[in-house]
Amino acid sequence: MDTRILGAITHTFSVCECSVADFLDLYDNHTVSTDSLVVQGLALVTECQELLTNALVDEDQDYRLAELLRGILTDAPHNNGKRFVSIAVKLAYDRDKVVPLALSWANNFLFPLLRTSLFVRKRDENFCCITRAFDYDAASAQNFSHIPPAGIDVTFVAYFIPPPPSIITDQLQTAYDILWAWANLTEEDWESKLDAPENASLIGGNSLALHHYLFTYFEENTDLPNRYTARYAPESPQQQFFPTIDTSCEVVFRSLEESGVPPPDPRLVKAHCALVT
Repeated sequence: MDTRILGAITHTFSVCECSVADFLDLYDNHTVSTDSLVVQGLALVTECQELLTNALVDEDQDYRLAELLRGILTDAPHNNGKRFVSIAVKLAYDRDKVVPLALSWANNFLFPLLRTSLFVRKRDENFCCITRAFDYDAASAQNFSHIPPAGIDVTFVAYFIPPPPSIITDQLQTAYDILWAWANLTEEDWESKLDAPENASLIGGNSLALHHYLFTYFEENTDLPNRYTARYAPESPQQQFFPTIDTSCEVVFRSLEESGVPPPDPRLVKAHCALVT
């Protein structure tokens, strides 16, 4: 068995206070179909709905644990994943550990993967930093009660410098080493900033392709912190078709004190700007 899968199983079932052998007995029992396990798992989540809803009443967390478990159960991209989750829910239920299981997956699975996105959306208040369009899902949650002048758009968290992949070639490692020296990233843990709010902004779908293809950049305002001017590169469609029109706009990021989330690191913004220009 792959060591990463074994690691996931070991962690999950330590939370459920059962052994890997308990899991494998059910997982390898192919007389029970995955579909039936999913149905059973969903029924157990529904049975524990009130317990899961009330679990965080006194905690400073806003997880919808029942919805989390249902989503992981039904949206797993492979049947093996559905089987794994279904069995975990069943074993947790048998041992009164459904809430600890849900919290463990929220804190050790969902939140780490979405951490940067959640923090950037909080800092940028669901507005595209370039157009100031408001995020569609956030507007929908408010029943479209307030639509700003810039309208609404589907927004995405976009990086200034792409974080390195988990498997990195020697050539790409050299590129990141040069980036370290070039941008003066002197912190011992500077790599962590590449997958953090310090390296990201919220950008609407209408501007996302331009950002990915290096057609937009942020020029730093050296007089005021966290302020930039968003500009289009000379090769961008906007500049090619409308060369005489000033399409630049001011971009202001909230400070750590204002939002509780760090603003973009100017060194990474400058690095992106230099790559574009």
